[in-house]
Amino acid sequence: MTQPPLPEPALAITACDSFEGQTLAIKLAKFLEKHHYETKLLICLARDPEKCGYLKDLPNCKLVKISYDDPTTIAIAIRDIQTVVLVPEIEDKRVEWANSFVDVMAQENVIRCILISSIGTDDKREHLDRFVRVEEKVKGSIKRWTILREGFPFQALFYWIRMIRDQGVLGMPIEPEIEFAPLELGNLGDALVSVIFPTRRGDCDHDDDQDQKNDCSKPDEESFHSTATPEEALSFLCIEEKDLKRFDGQVYTLTGPERTTGPKLVEELNRVLSYDSESEEGEYGSQTGDGPKPIVYKYLSRDETRAYLVNLRDKNRRPDSRPRFKITDLPGIHGALRLFRQATEALKSQQSASPVQPSSFQGKGKGRQSVSNAEDAKDAEEDAANDLSAKLNSMDTCDDPEQLPLAEELIDPLEPLDPKAPEEFEHEDSGEPLVPETPEAPEPGQLDQSDDEGPPKHRRPKLKAPIDAEVDLMLDLLDYIGEGRATFQSGDLEKLTGIKGANAKDFFEKYAEDFARGS
Repeated sequence: MTQPPLPEPALAITACDSFEGQTLAIKLAKFLEKHHYETKLLICLARDPEKCGYLKDLPNCKLVKISYDDPTTIAIAIRDIQTVVLVPEIEDKRVEWANSFVDVMAQENVIRCILISSIGTDDKREHLDRFVRVEEKVKGSIKRWTILREGFPFQALFYWIRMIRDQGVLGMPIEPEIEFAPLELGNLGDALVSVIFPTRRGDCDHDDDQDQKNDCSKPDEESFHSTATPEEALSFLCIEEKDLKRFDGQVYTLTGPERTTGPKLVEELNRVLSYDSESEEGEYGSQTGDGPKPIVYKYLSRDETRAYLVNLRDKNRRPDSRPRFKITDLPGIHGALRLFRQATEALKSQQSASPVQPSSFQGKGKGRQSVSNAEDAKDAEEDAANDLSAKLNSMDTCDDPEQLPLAEELIDPLEPLDPKAPEEFEHEDSGEPLVPETPEAPEPGQLDQSDDEGPPKHRRPKLKAPIDAEVDLMLDLLDYIGEGRATFQSGDLEKLTGIKGANAKDFFEKYAEDFARGS
């Protein structure tokens, strides 16, 4: 039976044009779709709806453009909304924009706010402290609030794919013995679903429990209509007010199920990719023969890590270990250049040995002028030949591609010839934060079943290279972990969802193709 419509709108989430915001919005939308709610129940707020990717294709999502600098756009977007999921923008204006949004929430009498925050709020580092200020604003302005503090996300390792592929190294400013418990962002979405729809505990991404189904009977269409009150809407969703109240004023710290270290992450990745096996050839190769060697962990300083993350923005940059195309790489070019130089030298020798013919003179004065012109022409030809020979020599021996003559006209086979071809990172000068894949691509982490052979593979989202605010936040979080202040495994994820969550093995198996060297 077709489900009756729910009151519109009922739920909103911010920053849907960012990777994290879109990932969480997709999790909510998929839950609603799974339980047959296909009306525009989820309001997805974004500064640029065109960058909301996969959300644009979901029937229960309504994309709305807002501007944090224009509170009117926010007021219109969240009018009559009951619950807002506030995902702070990772921008320099994070606190300012969040405060503006919360003020409008209070003005529009939004009842409930679920804030996505971060571990490290007990630290005074600037970019972690910004989460503290947003938390305090929400606590002081919204009647009912819940805060979900996420641990270091596994998906942040996508930024290290280039280092892993090109150098066989995972380098971070964390000493090898320091433990931490990374969180899979999908599990953050599971916790969010459980807080918003508490009677669906543990059901957001797994098979329905039959007992839960039996306890969650829905009214038929005759007993429900589009003018239902909020209480009736909650009843239709099998949510009781008492279930929601148990989350009010609560702060949950979400970590993964296992503590790990940098070397243990690398060990698990090598195991998944079969880089640590001398006897078995895995799907992605092994360290035997000509296969890829095992990835190693390396401690990097904060400055070294910053330089690496910032350099991800430079689409023309090539790591030292990655070969750059040179004109001398063309088959047979060395022999051709030698023949060209020999011909040039022969021409120079012939010109030097050829005397000036007297018959070319006609008159005393004119003869002197002809001799002068001939000598000038000869000198010019010799200079041009010497210059050409020097250029050819430099092309034959130069190791620096930037110094090659006519280098700007050469085609680098490492660059996509099609401007629309996918790249490892998007490179734009707009300063926008990272966003997931293009609308035509699968959702983040969606199964890619284009290959009929073997098990289906997951695809990582295509990210934008991190802007300064993201780099600074990442470094503050890594420093916090590096000081040994994130060694805890909280257990809050299992408390909220009934599931333990993904560990390093699960994550690397899911995205093995992305981390495999030479892929």
